[in-house]
Amino acid sequence: MLFVKSVKIFAASFALGPLTGCAIATGTVFGSYLHASASAPDERSSLFGTCLLAFALIETFCFFALGLAGFAIFAY
Repeated sequence: MLFVKSVKIFAASFALGPLTGCAIATGTVFGSYLHASASAPDERSSLFGTCLLAFALIETFCFFALGLAGFAIFAY
């Protein structure tokens, strides 16, 4: 029984690995937005929409990883 629990914890930690990439990608997206809006202030509104779309796609991947980790822990 202890082996099964340890495998579940290992699977959950393996599934939560992409959260690091999500955090890095979120910082890159907003940093690039700040740089682009400073370079072209006239395009700030269209850039912000694109920035939010990219952020939503990144967070979707993050929630998928969290769901997979939850499934790995609580299934069976």
